[in-house]
Amino acid sequence: MVSKKACTANESNHPVAAPDKTRVLAELPAAMEQFCGLLLHGDDLNVHGIGHWSASDVAAHVATVLELNVGLACGTVLPVAAMEAIPNWSQSALEKVEDRRPQALAHRIQAAVSELTDAASSRDGDPRVAWHGGLSIPVSTVLALMVGEAMIHGYDIARALGRRWHIPSAWAETIFRGMLQVMPLYFLPERSAGLHARFEMRLRGIETRALFTITDDELQISQPSGGRADCYISGEPTALLLLMYGRTGPLRPALTGHVVAWGRKPWLAHRFLGVFRNP
Repeated sequence: MVSKKACTANESNHPVAAPDKTRVLAELPAAMEQFCGLLLHGDDLNVHGIGHWSASDVAAHVATVLELNVGLACGTVLPVAAMEAIPNWSQSALEKVEDRRPQALAHRIQAAVSELTDAASSRDGDPRVAWHGGLSIPVSTVLALMVGEAMIHGYDIARALGRRWHIPSAWAETIFRGMLQVMPLYFLPERSAGLHARFEMRLRGIETRALFTITDDELQISQPSGGRADCYISGEPTALLLLMYGRTGPLRPALTGHVVAWGRKPWLAHRFLGVFRNP
């Protein structure tokens, strides 16, 4: 099991399998090609994107995060020591991006993707690399998280531009598997005081599942292996992914049946989502 308190010490014991490296090596270039295609569609990227960022800022952010993860995969840069410092790093990196032309950003992204996939392909197996918050993760997880950057921030930009955005279920599964490896770092124990419950998350139509056990300020993530959970959360992969990333609230996917909760304590599903910061 992996817990919030022991995620550094237990980094070699991930209960839910990491993403398949060969598969994600193919998915990442395709995901970023879709993202870059959105940038090059001819729309004005100076519209509001998300938070205080424009769509252009969001695209530049994806480029800088990709470049950082190239360095992490190659061992040439240091990760951010604390998760709380990542927003400041992101803003600082963003301010250094001078050329915001869509063509320039797309070129920068494509170059970084090529470097990252080359670095991952050149290493045998699925070796671990230093990541943020003192964690080390398989290189396949680095790739999967970058698929997440493309799909989630592509969703942000597409929504800002009034365009449709498609996240394939298979890519959503890859992102979900990647997120499971780092979710202890996003756990907010101050929000889970008094909570003692087991939550099983399921991607609808896909075998991937994960069991989250929360005991006050401690989180453990494991592969379900029998026994009952207090709350089951099942969702269409894309809908569940957008919910986990804070891109949609729980009401609409619940009303449409895209995400459902059941079990002995289904009302705890809403609290479960609140004990994590948005990735």
